Amino acid sequence: MDLLVCLLLVLDEQTICVGVARVGSDEQQIRVGSLVQMSSVDLGAPLHSLVVVGRTHPLERDLLSQFAIDKNTVTLINKHSM
Repeated sequence: MDLLVCLLLVLDEQTICVGVARVGSDEQQIRVGSLVQMSSVDLGAPLHSLVVVGRTHPLERDLLSQFAIDKNTVTLINKHSM
């Protein structure tokens, strides 16, 4: 099975992702949202990272919720943990 097929089997529009840019600087950006939401988020230049979130611990969910794009994202974060 090729990589694209594997990704399509595990990722969907509701997959939770974390976008980060310029971490450690005064202008760092951190956003958490679904894959669809993140496709329209502008973190600015320079290059940034996109992290696909797997199973999470309650403390991790709390932290992710602090950077959620909106309240619907918080609901997705909590549903995604199962």
